[in-house]
Amino acid sequence: MGQLRIRGLKMSKSLKNYTTIRSVLSQKEWKARSLRICFLLMPWQDGIEVTDELMKAVVGWEGKLNNFFLKSLDLWKHSNPQTTTMQELGIADQQLLSALDKAKADVDTALCDSFNTSAVMRILSDLVTESNSAEALSDQTFILLARWVTRIVTIFGLDPEGDLSNLDRIGWSGLDIPAPAKPYIYPASQLRDKVRISACSGRVLGLGRKRHPDHRRSRECGAQE
Repeated sequence: MGQLRIRGLKMSKSLKNYTTIRSVLSQKEWKARSLRICFLLMPWQDGIEVTDELMKAVVGWEGKLNNFFLKSLDLWKHSNPQTTTMQELGIADQQLLSALDKAKADVDTALCDSFNTSAVMRILSDLVTESNSAEALSDQTFILLARWVTRIVTIFGLDPEGDLSNLDRIGWSGLDIPAPAKPYIYPASQLRDKVRISACSGRVLGLGRKRHPDHRRSRECGAQE
């Protein structure tokens, strides 16, 4: 079984660096979800080296999922259930649905391989990245993907309020945007998406300015992913 090392030193009472999960959480440096993510990112049978790099990886992984869930919830709240289920699937949808099927199979394989949670965490991260980079993706596909990711993170214990019997649940607890901020957050988010789509497609918004002939549209669009 693996051992826990903190910045190169094995945790032990003799070194006076012994600590418990309860004491770590009481110091507010780690939240319960972040600590679970830390453990899930590493193979359970290997030693866990708690370094600044690992802490950055935890923050990055959790932040990526937070943004993904926020976007998914926004699409779900503003979508029409009738039109969402009747949307015609395009090439991007078919490609992402194929990626989702592959991810499901890969997750099953990883969990059967001595409960390889670190592999599952990479699969989830890669799938979210692929969904973020997809263009002209239907709300239906994005929401379907979000519900599956929600189910996996709930199984992993990353949502204390998770309910596996609720197949429509999206995200984890603590994602709600404060009500006073919503009138400003949502319009800003929608404007950002419109600007990005227009830039990537070559269209110009009605800002009274022309594109520079030497623009680097493709590169700039890719840098936003």
